[in-house]
Amino acid sequence: METGPTYVVGTSLVANEIDGETVVLNLGTGQYHGLNPVAASVWSWIQEPRSLDELTALVVSEFDVDEGRARTDLEALLVDLVERNLAVTDP
Repeated sequence: METGPTYVVGTSLVANEIDGETVVLNLGTGQYHGLNPVAASVWSWIQEPRSLDELTALVVSEFDVDEGRARTDLEALLVDLVERNLAVTDP
């Protein structure tokens, strides 16, 4: 059984791809956030709630990275997304 929070996109956000880059606009703050390809993939996956374990498996399957590195990098990315109100957690 998985433990820990699930992650899902925040509210009042609009995302679009512009010149090959995913850009997210926070309608509440008016701030734009550019996402690199890995972050853009994670963004698309958290349109529905996903656990860290699920996201790690997806990153490993999509990118050339080992599980330990994927998990470490994902944890940092998810903290950043939550701090910027681009994602929220559901314990």
